[in-house]
Amino acid sequence: MNENSEERCSIESGSYYFHYLIQNGVCYMTICDRSYPRQFAFSYLEELSKEFLMSYGNEPFEALRIYVIYVFGLEILTMLTTNAYARLNTELNEVANIMTKNLESVLWRGEGLESKCCLLIQTMIDYYLEF
Repeated sequence: MNENSEERCSIESGSYYFHYLIQNGVCYMTICDRSYPRQFAFSYLEELSKEFLMSYGNEPFEALRIYVIYVFGLEILTMLTTNAYARLNTELNEVANIMTKNLESVLWRGEGLESKCCLLIQTMIDYYLEF
């Protein structure tokens, strides 16, 4: 890649795509499955570039020390991990709610069947006693 490279590009490699975005002399890159939507990958890269710009301003890349880039990488990793745990927790809560509703429904049906069974038995006894 050089100054003549496209600002944003996707490169296919086997079952993956390499997506990159170049802004202010910094290249942001991600690797995704082929099935992952391209627009989501570039949205992520744009968000990453905004976050980097907010954290470090318009300093030229050469002026940034390697530890700053490392720290930024850790911040992004923390953000992704936190978001992943939050999404997982939300999904687990949704599944737990669905399971609770299903169990309540089964119990309610069971109570309904029990009362109908008792009514049927009582009807059979009454019928038997009449004859």
